[in-house]
Amino acid sequence: METMMLLIVVAIRLATPILITATGAMFSERSGVINLGTEGMMLMGSFAAMMASLYSGSAWVGVLAGMTSAMLVALLHGVICIEFGGNQIVSSLGINMFLLGFTSFVIKSMYGTSISVQIPSIQRVPFLEGLPFVGKYLAQLPPLTYIAFLIVPIAYYIMNRTPIGIRIKAVGDDPVTLETAGVNPWRYRYVCLMICGILSGLGGAYMSLGQMNRFVTNMIAGRGYMAIVAVKMGKWQPVGILLTAMLFGFSDAIQLQLQVSQALPIAPELIQAIPYLVGLIILAAFMRSSAAPLALGKAYVKNKHKT
Repeated sequence: METMMLLIVVAIRLATPILITATGAMFSERSGVINLGTEGMMLMGSFAAMMASLYSGSAWVGVLAGMTSAMLVALLHGVICIEFGGNQIVSSLGINMFLLGFTSFVIKSMYGTSISVQIPSIQRVPFLEGLPFVGKYLAQLPPLTYIAFLIVPIAYYIMNRTPIGIRIKAVGDDPVTLETAGVNPWRYRYVCLMICGILSGLGGAYMSLGQMNRFVTNMIAGRGYMAIVAVKMGKWQPVGILLTAMLFGFSDAIQLQLQVSQALPIAPELIQAIPYLVGLIILAAFMRSSAAPLALGKAYVKNKHKT
């Protein structure tokens, strides 16, 4: 029983950054904008959170800095794709490559290595330890994990119970018709990209402040891409994204357990690949999902269409 509960706690911790980022990516893709740059935005959020936490002495200031920095990166992606009609995939992948190089260069310049010093972090909720039976397990989850699970119902309500959600879906399916109806589709795409950036930055801040207490070069390690897979497998719905993120979390927790126990006589590198293998299988199975927004990835250039 103890082992199972610990496995669940680890799985939830590992699923948290994917869940947060995937929820943000859902807003972006629902509005019709592909954003593979979640990997770079998470990395930027993690880096900015580390820097702000280090120099302010407050992990929560670091969280705010991580969210803000990633939002600015998302706005850059928006200018390229919404204002000028740039290729959304090329733009987002370019952002990933630049931010990986930028953060690696700065950390190496500051410390002469790929790892930062220890910083103030938020990895536990101690007051939950007083709860009977499950208190000691709940206390091991970072505060950002509880925020992540709160974001899911909020996103569900916005997308399925409000006029804003209906308009976001309309922008992703047919921006021409929406503009004809008097709604500004570009504004909605910018707002959705900003939400994506904010949540990606929050997911990145979780990595350096909630899961660890430092920044490590390329510490996101593909989780931004796994978030995109979670969006597709979850059929662009918050609940589906939650279930997919938990699947990734459990697969990651299992590979960690297999490494510790050495239960399988295979190379550790192969065991570490389990979560990514799961992601590839899921992507292959759901890549033709009919739930995708009809205008996803199609440029609707502001300067050419506004009246």
